[in-house]
Amino acid sequence: MVNWRFLQGLLQHLGLSRRWIDLISLILSSASTKFILNGSPDRRICHARGLHQGNPLSPLLFVLVMGGLNTLINLADARLLLRPLHPKIRDRAFMYADDVVIFLQSI
Repeated sequence: MVNWRFLQGLLQHLGLSRRWIDLISLILSSASTKFILNGSPDRRICHARGLHQGNPLSPLLFVLVMGGLNTLINLADARLLLRPLHPKIRDRAFMYADDVVIFLQSI
């Protein structure tokens, strides 16, 4: 699940102007869902996190967030903040479409 604060900080770090970040935030925060319950529409539920299917910006934003996550994992690994993995495992994170696999060793 994508945290909107992390996304906003990432966009700011990437150099987007406050205006663009605010517009993207407005698009995300205006998303809502209605369920049909017993044949009648139920109340509207406003979203407070995540990226939503059907939004044309969602795939791009997701790729940016996954790039940021991968950078943080690599930085933690380089600073020896993570326990070493088996020598045959070279990468800690594998990302494809909307799936992420992260390898960590428990303490």
